[in-house]
Amino acid sequence: MKRLINSRKDLFTIPNLMGYFRIILIPIFMAVYIGADSRADYIAAAVILGISGLTDCFDGKIARHLNMITEWGKVLDPVADKLTQAAVFISLSFRYPTMRYLVILFVVKEMFMGIMGAIMLKKGSMMDGARWYGKLCTAVLYGAMVILLLVVDMSYFAAGLIISICIIMNIFSFACYIVYYARVFMNKPVTSGKIKMWKPVTAILVFVLVYVSVNLAIAVIGSYRQPEYDGDKQAAMWNTDGTERAVIVEDNSEALLSRVRMIQNAQSEIILSTFDFMSDESGRIMLGALCEAADRGVNVNVLVDGFDGVLHTKWNPYFYALSAKENVSFMMYNEINPFTMYKGMARMHDKYLIVDRQIYMLGGRNTFNYFLGDYSDYKNYDRDVLVWRSTPAEEQEKASVNELSAYYETVKNSGECSRYAHGKSLADRYCVKHAAERIAQDYEKYCSEHEELLENYSYEDNTFPVESIALLSNPVNAGVKEPVVWHKLMSLIDSAEDSVKLHTPYIICNDMMYDTLKDAAAGKDVTVMTNSVANNGNSFGAADLEKNRDRMLDTGVTLLEYDGGVSYHGKSMVIDDDISVVGSFNMDMRSAYLDTELMLVIKSDELNAQLRGIMSEYEKSAVTALPDGSYDKPDNVVLQEITTTRRVRKNIIKSLFYWARFLF
Repeated sequence: MKRLINSRKDLFTIPNLMGYFRIILIPIFMAVYIGADSRADYIAAAVILGISGLTDCFDGKIARHLNMITEWGKVLDPVADKLTQAAVFISLSFRYPTMRYLVILFVVKEMFMGIMGAIMLKKGSMMDGARWYGKLCTAVLYGAMVILLLVVDMSYFAAGLIISICIIMNIFSFACYIVYYARVFMNKPVTSGKIKMWKPVTAILVFVLVYVSVNLAIAVIGSYRQPEYDGDKQAAMWNTDGTERAVIVEDNSEALLSRVRMIQNAQSEIILSTFDFMSDESGRIMLGALCEAADRGVNVNVLVDGFDGVLHTKWNPYFYALSAKENVSFMMYNEINPFTMYKGMARMHDKYLIVDRQIYMLGGRNTFNYFLGDYSDYKNYDRDVLVWRSTPAEEQEKASVNELSAYYETVKNSGECSRYAHGKSLADRYCVKHAAERIAQDYEKYCSEHEELLENYSYEDNTFPVESIALLSNPVNAGVKEPVVWHKLMSLIDSAEDSVKLHTPYIICNDMMYDTLKDAAAGKDVTVMTNSVANNGNSFGAADLEKNRDRMLDTGVTLLEYDGGVSYHGKSMVIDDDISVVGSFNMDMRSAYLDTELMLVIKSDELNAQLRGIMSEYEKSAVTALPDGSYDKPDNVVLQEITTTRRVRKNIIKSLFYWARFLF
């Protein structure tokens, strides 16, 4: 057997010095990456690793060119590689929760490989180079490391998928090596080239493709079914005995402030239901408020949709920081599941916050920067209504807050909800601890900056008296639904004595919806405002408006197209001078037939006047669509130019995907 070190010169050749340098860079990289607090820190860590990678690329070439190949170098180079890999894996595990499983698997696999290699070496034989599956696994791992290190803003869900692929590849490679060594020790022949695995691999890929295609087809075709609704179409109103008051919350910054204020004052229970929840600036502030409330002993209940919620909360340490707390219930509605893809089109679109059965907020805002606070250049205009009682409602009272709380329990216990990751062990992970610290810091900073506004606030002085309230809701099953909310909204329009104003982000209707709107609007002054084609953030909505503008005008309504430059997301209605409607329902087939939706109907002259005034301000930036295809444009309105990207998307949808309009 050759000696590893023949002379001291072997230790200090240029290639070997480069190997030592790579090892020295390992703790530097780990210190920078693990302690990173900004994008610049992560880039600096990637640069350090890049330098290490360059030395790895050139040390072998230098050794061959300068005739500096040594036995010690042959050992040092792979050792430096493995140590660098391990360092990167360990460092990534401090940021990504799922990385710990890859680290454990990597360590076990490398220990196995080391032990088997030592046994073979003792027997006087060595593996004739890495096997193809080992090389493939290494290539995938290196590719994943590069992506995870360089794409700093990658979502935790995307990172989790990449890490999951690496885990699968490692398991595959590990299994192949176990088979290889078993055959070696049993003195059985081992194939030297690539194993012919194209047949089983092709079979698996075909099976997956067929399975996914069939399930998606079932989901799409099943969602096309649009049942009739033969139930009660009247909105059941009830008196609130003068104890409930309400106010419209229009501004995004005020919407975040109101939510934090409500949570800060919670004493026993918080219920937050939201379609989408992100861990951006406003999302972390909300998480901080919820964590602080949970630490005070308040029972915190969070319910998110299982599609967008999964994309933004799955494998996310910021949400683990909340869900790990003992008195927190974190649930997902109709979570993405490869075995129930046929239910995948049904979404939970409700957005509300309830505190202590005394105060709640309901509307169309999701829980992230586009809708809350002032942290993003891109934003949506949206709307909430806040309802407050002077005293907490008793469970047996016919109070609107009890109706909303009962609705939450119905959804939660519908059999469509699953538990999000939970357990105290989550809180012990470094990445979760780090996330919890960041959440607390952001929340404390926000509270200190808004201390006076959070503390000195009177709901009595800032709300209007309410005569009666009704909660409109769709069925909660994860599948096609009867259009309950739509018919009750049409019933409200039909009951109007004089005028109706309806605002919706987009309009995507079927024949039934056009016909019932036409019947309800007959003989009344009904105005509908939606985003213009250029101003619409929903490409399907823009395409549908352009294609079906005439059908909308045929219903007899006055059609306004908002051209204010910022996508308008408000979903509201005012009827005569006393009824106001606010919620999550878009004027489209998805809201009518597929999603859970809520609309709050409030009888209050003062609230109606507030909402009517707000809606009128938006209408000042709108043009009126005329039957001849032209517009009545006020002098102050500057028509928005549709961007090239939006135009291309719109035209592709109109040409190729118009059939899918019922899904969007």
